[in-house]
Amino acid sequence: TRPWLPIQLLGIGQHPQEPATPEGAVLRRESIGEVSRYLDELAELERDCLLLRYGGGLTAREIGLVIGRSEEATQKVMQRALAKLKEKYRGTPT
Repeated sequence: TRPWLPIQLLGIGQHPQEPATPEGAVLRRESIGEVSRYLDELAELERDCLLLRYGGGLTAREIGLVIGRSEEATQKVMQRALAKLKEKYRGTPT
């Protein structure tokens, strides 16, 4: 099987703009959980590309080498995945 890394290990919770209030911390955790669920709903390739880009700091060219696609094709995969995440996130009730 392909190796994978849980989103919780990517350091998202240690963002430098951590909320100063307990309420802010709860809202941030809920938001991270929501994004994590949306990532789980993406196709494996889309999720892998986004995690390599934003969790691993790889460029589109480097990700392309990992997944066996051109830099341009990798960029398209990431654009589609980000568009899906934005649509789901913005479509949630507040």
